[in-house]
Parts: sequence; structure tokens; C-alpha cells
Amino acid sequence: PIQANIGRFGPYVKHASTFASLGKEDDMLTVGFERALELITKKENKNKPLKVLGEHPDTGEPIEVRDGRYGLYVKHQKTNASLQKGQGVDDLTMAEALDLLAEREQATGKTSTGKKKTAKKSTKKASAKSKSKKKAAPKKPKATPKQLEPFLDELDQEVAKVVIQLEGMNGDSAQDIATVADSMGMSEEEVKAAHKRGMFKLRMAYGKARKEQDETQTPAAA
Repeated sequence: PIQANIGRFGPYVKHASTFASLGKEDDMLTVGFERALELITKKENKNKPLKVLGEHPDTGEPIEVRDGRYGLYVKHQKTNASLQKGQGVDDLTMAEALDLLAEREQATGKTSTGKKKTAKKSTKKASAKSKSKKKAAPKKPKATPKQLEPFLDELDQEVAKVVIQLEGMNGDSAQDIATVADSMGMSEEEVKAAHKRGMFKLRMAYGKARKEQDETQTPAAA
């Protein structure tokens, strides 16, 4: 069954574990089957690759061609590499995809598994000693989810929903990434990216508010 309902972030249609928000022009009480199916299909297709080229020779993991916000790209594990001008889904070869991924990994300093390459240790003892003498500034404690809740309005609905579920905000219990991805019809990588963006914005908003509060509480110099 396809259901229409209204939740914390507005009206939506649901099929199995896929949730798709209704548009401003849609009415939850009158939305038709065809429109609901269109929204659900669009959301489901968002997480599917356009084409699977084959398995990576080093890892055995699939190399996929996907369509994103900035155009076509190839994906292998945690590495995404944009297609060059003139390259298309149908004519892209495995060799070309491997070249694109290798260039991207070299540019970001990451391996095919997404891990950063370890830098060589410095042999200069003098510089190491001088660095060890410098006292590190005390780190400020990170804001708790409860402290970040008042700034959820800074996020768009989908990102806010991801953050709330993963962090256990607004009285909800914290959920794992797999559960959140399944409930929202997103891939785990998309959930991680949305969570990272959301937490960054919340901490920025929280820090700005704290700074303004400190400034107002600081007495003016005589």
C-alpha cells in the first residue's frame, strides 16, 4: 500500500521503507495515486546507480555510474570522481573509470578504501622538541545534542530529520545509521553526509549564539 500522512516535517507519502515529502502544490487529503507513485519512484531512483561497470580489480567492490547534484560521476566505495566533458554513461569504459578514480584518490590523498595515506614521520628532532614544548590551548567541550536542539530550524527538513534520529534529539531515542537510512529511503553514505553537514551547521549556530551571549554579558571597559 501507498499511504499519505503528515509528520514532524510536513506531509509525505510512504511505500514500504521509502518516504517522499509532498510538494507545496500537493494536498495530503487529495493527492492522487499517480502523483504519489511519481514522488516515491523519484526517491527510490535517487539511491540507485545508472549503471554498474563491474568489480574493482583490487577490492572486488562494484564501480557504479551515478547522477548527482553536480552531474555524472563514478563511485567506488567512498571515492567519487566526476566524469569529464564528453564522457557519458553508455560509452564510459572500465579503464576510463579506474583512471578517474585513481586521479581522485591521488588528489584527495586517500586510498581505494577511503582511508588517508599516512604521512612519513619527520626526522628533525629539533622541530619535534620545539613543538612538544608548546602548550596546547584547552579544548572547549563539544555542545551536547540537547544544546543544539534550539538550532534545528537552521537545517532543511531532510537533514534535520537525519540529525534528530541519529543524535536522539527532541525526546527521541538515538538510532543507528542503517535504521535511519532504511526509514528515509537513503543510502548509508547519504545519511552520513547529511549528518555531517547538519552537525556542522548546528555547531556553527551554537557557537555564534554563545559568542553573542558572552559579548552581551561582558561588562564594558571603564
